[in-house]
Amino acid sequence: NSVLDTVVAQLHLFVSPMHGAPDAKLFDGVTASANVRPGQYVLATDSGSHHFVLRDAKGKVIESAAPGDSIGRTIGLAWAPPATLTAGGPYAFVLRIPHAVAQQLGLALQMNINQQASLMTVALTGTSPTRTADQLNAIAERYVQLAGALQHDRLTQLSGVLSEQLTAASRSLGIAEQALQAFRVRTITLPHDRPSGGSAGNGPAASDMSSADPTLTRFNAAQSQLATTRADLADIERLISFATDSSGALSGFEQLPVVTRSPSLVAAFKDLDGKQAQLRTLRSRYTDAYPAVVELEQSISQVRRGTIPQLALGLLNDLSRSTQSL
Repeated sequence: NSVLDTVVAQLHLFVSPMHGAPDAKLFDGVTASANVRPGQYVLATDSGSHHFVLRDAKGKVIESAAPGDSIGRTIGLAWAPPATLTAGGPYAFVLRIPHAVAQQLGLALQMNINQQASLMTVALTGTSPTRTADQLNAIAERYVQLAGALQHDRLTQLSGVLSEQLTAASRSLGIAEQALQAFRVRTITLPHDRPSGGSAGNGPAASDMSSADPTLTRFNAAQSQLATTRADLADIERLISFATDSSGALSGFEQLPVVTRSPSLVAAFKDLDGKQAQLRTLRSRYTDAYPAVVELEQSISQVRRGTIPQLALGLLNDLSRSTQSL
């Protein structure tokens, strides 16, 4: 648990005195490395040199250092005891592995999370009221800091989603405008059938007859359908490519006409949106390592990279056959 690991390091809970409470500044600034050697140790002062001497439980000297220098590297500590402590001592203490201390702290910690509201209550039991209160306050403060960071990340992600939606909408608008322009270029150059014996002065009549010509009407309809199908093909190909190769959000693709005409794709996008909303809610309360968050991320990945591309590929094949018939 990153919260408890941070609290253990912040309050130096991995070192504790063996006999009562030592000088309040004894362990100020002490940090533990990854190579901590747990056990019982004694910090004393050499009567001759007035240097600090660090011994193990059997009295064997491990290190010595002048007042103000660092001591304890051998046992995994970065520690510079205050020089004023040379007049006191000896100081016996127990050194433990920080992560093991965090695990023990977690066992003593009672947490209750209200799933219906953003509220969490914590309780901690201990032998020292002051020490226990300090630990509980540090835990609560760390959770508040983490919640703020998660909220900031959620807002950042939401901002990114909105930006991607705007980009997708702009891209779809550009494609639609290009398709419209191409359609106009194709249809404006088509020859107009004129009835035999017609005169130039009978423009409206000729136009009405031309519009009523079933052959020309079917031709125009086929050209329009072909342009629409080609645009749909381009949209589906972009959707498949983006869904399988990009990590960006699919926001905006669900608004494409070809998608809205496919009930299966509409349902898949609705399922994806629902799962992403659930994930944002969970991330505002839990870390990414929380089992429910991990499970939901896997489900979202399956819908995004599996279900939607497969449905889109089937639609792409249908459209390709439709294009050939046109």
